[in-house]
Amino acid sequence: MEIFGKSPIPLPVLILGKLALGVCCAFFLFKTVWLPWYSSDVTRMAGWAFYTIGLILFIFAIAQLGSSIRVGLPDEKTILKTRGLYRFTRNPIYVSIYIVCLGSCLIVIHPINCGAFLLAMLIHHAIIKKEEKFLEKRFGNEWTAYKQQIPRYIGFNKTQ
Repeated sequence: MEIFGKSPIPLPVLILGKLALGVCCAFFLFKTVWLPWYSSDVTRMAGWAFYTIGLILFIFAIAQLGSSIRVGLPDEKTILKTRGLYRFTRNPIYVSIYIVCLGSCLIVIHPINCGAFLLAMLIHHAIIKKEEKFLEKRFGNEWTAYKQQIPRYIGFNKTQ
């Protein structure tokens, strides 16, 4: 099993997106060192709640992919996952990471953190769009039917 596939976007942009994501996810670690910007018990508690929920959802999303987990676009044959968290969003891994980043931005409200989050979201949205084109080619009508029922990010099944 190849865990790494082809990058859906140019490699430097992919690396920038992953770095921005990493900065945002770990930004709270620097808070006590040199980044006092804005602090509130309410935003910190809400931030930790989002961070924790996002992390739990991330673990579940990864677990539900099982041996189908890939970084990039796979060359080998895979199956379309439509159960579990994939019944509510076509991108539970990305959504869960966005929730973690939102939590981080609430824990440490700082322009660098919020900017890293926005940059990561923009780049990963571009990745998602490329992945969706790949999935449409790979799975055809199965993907089209799934895409019509399930939102890209968050929502409810459109046919219920």
